[in-house]
Amino acid sequence: LAALASAEDQILNDADYWGWDEEEPLVVGCREGGTWRYEATDRGYDLGLDGCAFAAGMPLTGQAFSGFGGRFSLDVRVPGGRLRYAHSGGERSVVGRIDGRPVRISERD
Repeated sequence: LAALASAEDQILNDADYWGWDEEEPLVVGCREGGTWRYEATDRGYDLGLDGCAFAAGMPLTGQAFSGFGGRFSLDVRVPGGRLRYAHSGGERSVVGRIDGRPVRISERD
């Protein structure tokens, strides 16, 4: 949960994102390799992650969404599995599988 919450924080607080004019999609390099891409929609921002690693050894590939109401979600492949992360209404959660084992964690902000 902490790793995906950190990814959310880095995505939403990126300097390029805050300076972006939203006219064209924005592609940003990730700290430890890979990229993520922002695209403005009428309900928020769609994001695509391509091997995006904010920490060494944890590349994320998949989709994310940041809604105008403060909702954020990630649906990504990670080494050894797939995870779905959500942050909304003061609660963060992650569900999925890593190395064949189920993952289900949630906590209040």
